Amino acid sequence: MPPLRHVRLGLLALLFALPGLATAAPAPDFKWGLVAYHVNKAGYRLLPSDLQRMADNGIEWIRVDFAWGQIEPLQDEPFDWAYFDMVVEQAEAHGIQVAGTLGNGYNTEQRPVAPLWTQELTNEDYVAQLDDYARATVARYADRVDAWALENEVHLALPHAAVRWRTLQFLDTEFQDAILVALSEAVRAHDPSAEVVLTASAGFNVEAFMQRVGSRVDFDSIGLYTYLAPLFTVDAAGIAAQLAEQMQLVADAAGGDRPVMIFETGYHTSRPLRTEARQVEYVEAISVAARQAGATGLFLYQYLDNADERTEADQTFGLLRENRTAKPAWARYGQMIRNDGVAAD
Repeated sequence: MPPLRHVRLGLLALLFALPGLATAAPAPDFKWGLVAYHVNKAGYRLLPSDLQRMADNGIEWIRVDFAWGQIEPLQDEPFDWAYFDMVVEQAEAHGIQVAGTLGNGYNTEQRPVAPLWTQELTNEDYVAQLDDYARATVARYADRVDAWALENEVHLALPHAAVRWRTLQFLDTEFQDAILVALSEAVRAHDPSAEVVLTASAGFNVEAFMQRVGSRVDFDSIGLYTYLAPLFTVDAAGIAAQLAEQMQLVADAAGGDRPVMIFETGYHTSRPLRTEARQVEYVEAISVAARQAGATGLFLYQYLDNADERTEADQTFGLLRENRTAKPAWARYGQMIRNDGVAAD
């Protein structure tokens, strides 16, 4: 009997050969990426040695949240870009391109990305302050950051408010749209050559969201967030089918002419239901699926584990453990990059 992995990948190949499930050819300039810094928590802060390690493993892109709360922790005080200067400089030194996230209105103690003082602002004042931060940040890193993402899954305001990551004001869809427009305009004004990415999570009424903003917000591509593995197994064929369907749905809803990249996906290793071995399987399956489905990039969530997170699941999404020892999936991702998404032997 052939190894189970070969059976899974054989099913995946068969799936893409079936009538009606054919997908686009792989994008020639695929972004092999990693979510490297996404929340303003100390345990996620990168060191110069981290960028060297990423480059050594073939990482070509990193996602970095230019956390407003870290840049402007006190209202109307001078901006502090010291950490992000280091990250951008080290990325450049190691040939890694940067996709930066702007805004990300997680503005609570649970998820401190935007400043906590924004909780007291009216919607109008929030957008005005956001615009100042965004324009200054984009101008500082113009031509050095290659893509800018607008917010972070803002259409998930209700579930994010329920877990106290956002305040309830984000439920206002007009407020959401005003945020996205302001961020897009900041990029177009100060870094017009950069790719503008609208982020959206699969499910959660994403089709209605994309239909609403598709003609209101100026963006180039869609950054899809998707988590496709059930608890007990990693089904490569099922992952491929779901990914192709989700990509088609968001592209069609946004107007049908924008490329889609997998901007966030991952597999946590909290035991006993999820293991490091299954994380390896997921990394391989999603890499093959993203290439075959015609995505323009893949950003695995995430670089580091972090015990500061509230749940074991959130603590263990890293390809590296908190002490920076590598899980087996780290090496497998490097192998998938070197093979350009072809399954490992």
